[in-house]
Amino acid sequence: MIPFRDNAGQIKKAGDSVVLSVEDAGTVGMDVRGTFTSSLIDFQATIDGTNWVAIKDQFNGSSATNTAANGVFTFKVSGFKAVRALGHAATVLDTINITLHAVGID
Repeated sequence: MIPFRDNAGQIKKAGDSVVLSVEDAGTVGMDVRGTFTSSLIDFQATIDGTNWVAIKDQFNGSSATNTAANGVFTFKVSGFKAVRALGHAATVLDTINITLHAVGID
């Protein structure tokens, strides 16, 4: 069991990402902060490190797979290898700060 794991970074253009290994984790929190003018950040996870799929935010039952605004998002990640925040194709023109925090499975 991991007690916690963190990673932080910036997304400045489409294709940029901030990745966090989540093996042995149960939940990930993601804090997204910046000045959004035309940015869209996708939430994704992978089981093999190559193929990424959309994951849904679980915070307040929103079920969003991306955001165009500041916020805190949570994801159930048991079974995944990694999660990432990804600058959506052709939309990210701002500097968006991402902080990821994983907590372990009991």
